[in-house]
Amino acid sequence: MNQVQMIALLDTLSVPSVYDHALEGQTLPFIAIHTEQPDNFVADNLVYCEKWNFRIDLYTVKKDLEIEASIKKLLNDNGIAWIKTEQYIDSEQIWEVEFEFEVLGNEELPTPPTPTPDPPTPTDGGEGNGS
Repeated sequence: MNQVQMIALLDTLSVPSVYDHALEGQTLPFIAIHTEQPDNFVADNLVYCEKWNFRIDLYTVKKDLEIEASIKKLLNDNGIAWIKTEQYIDSEQIWEVEFEFEVLGNEELPTPPTPTPDPPTPTDGGEGNGS
């Protein structure tokens, strides 16, 4: 799964999502999606596998176990291991529930150059005319 597919998957939830931060006036609840690409698998001067760290922050006025359950189900159904933390932000009077996980994948996997085999050499198969 790549970053674009992961964001599209999160967009299937019934909660509006934004990338990185909300715009002024964003209504609650909403999800903020954060990504970081810390360490790709590289060999032979090619990136063979991209690694993305994701964090999605769910912001709600009151604790919403139903939305949290839908996020957990989405991640679990797609084989994504996650870690959840939460906090109440007094200054904003909102709940922030964070899900952190890692996704491996590429837009297109590179194909390493394949050496071309030498063409077969003709052999004397005895098909001459006998002269």
